[in-house]
Amino acid sequence: MEIVLTPPKQGTYDSSYEAGEPDAHIVDLNTELVQCNEAMAVNLPKKQRRYDKLCDIFHRNLLNTYRYLFTGLNHLMEHMLISSARHLRVPNAFGIKKVLRNILALQQGIKTLTDDSQDADLDHAKEYYNLFFIKPPVGSLAVFLSTYH
Repeated sequence: MEIVLTPPKQGTYDSSYEAGEPDAHIVDLNTELVQCNEAMAVNLPKKQRRYDKLCDIFHRNLLNTYRYLFTGLNHLMEHMLISSARHLRVPNAFGIKKVLRNILALQQGIKTLTDDSQDADLDHAKEYYNLFFIKPPVGSLAVFLSTYH
């Protein structure tokens, strides 16, 4: 997963156009997570999949009762996405939008696995990458240098 979630090493983020789709490695990761989900649905006994009797009562869907196995995946992904930002090489606005599109695709993938919107939030990563759009005020560097020089 580390290789897939290090987008700065995998893609180009100084693009001259806005990408319409997430990167291929993000699509591949979502596909692999769905395959893991399906494999668990087939191979884990119902007793091991059931994490809460209330879930069975409310959802009436034994196939989705093992989703707790993916709980916390969003925190791991957020950490990896934020820590890998240091590898970006001169990203531009289109590049950051591409990263944000990848984050949205990951978020949607997690949401299908956990059925819980809170478990699918990658808000910290989105907020972090949105900071790349903030530009310092004009003349702030000159003021800073004159003050501390």
